Amino acid sequence: VRLVRFCDDMIFILSRKEEGRDFEKMLRARLAKIGIELNEAKSSLQPAGRWAIERLVKDGIRPPSFRFLGFELYWKRAIAGFYRLGYKPRADRLRAKLKSIKEHLHRNRNTKNHIPLLKEVKQVVQGWVRYFSITDCGRLIHFFVTAVRRLIHRWFNHRGGRQFISWMRVSPILERIDFPTGPCRLRSMFPKSSKANQLHISGA
Repeated sequence: VRLVRFCDDMIFILSRKEEGRDFEKMLRARLAKIGIELNEAKSSLQPAGRWAIERLVKDGIRPPSFRFLGFELYWKRAIAGFYRLGYKPRADRLRAKLKSIKEHLHRNRNTKNHIPLLKEVKQVVQGWVRYFSITDCGRLIHFFVTAVRRLIHRWFNHRGGRQFISWMRVSPILERIDFPTGPCRLRSMFPKSSKANQLHISGA
């Protein structure tokens, strides 16, 4: 048995399906002795590995995905033709983060000094980007940063006043605080076979 673990989030990797079923029964029994139960919503027994996934695809079955540490892990065909794990931020977590940023901006729509507020948002965006900047996540990182920049643009125009503030006026403000816009290096999950990719995050 191989174990991938972070705090109370764990993935157990076994060679055969029968071993997985036996291990699940044993694990449930041991946990029950100390009064702990598996979270059924987060627990499942799934096939994994390139050969198992290729058999599923050959039989017309869509390979299952699973969630771990904020990521959605799914199976995708590599350039070389075999199947490997793909990574992307969980869609519900991404939407929740955008919603929280939007609400924070709305609560502070009447603030007079916008620079400290924008720096707070910048820190949140940088933390999110750094966490998810791994293989396969480039497109959604681009989407997230662009969406935040658009929220900021709308925020400027919802603060009051009759004159519309164009993006050409907002963009230099974000540049002065070094808001994320430029290259973002993606950490490769396959360092032996590929180098880290470059992602360009464009403005809104």
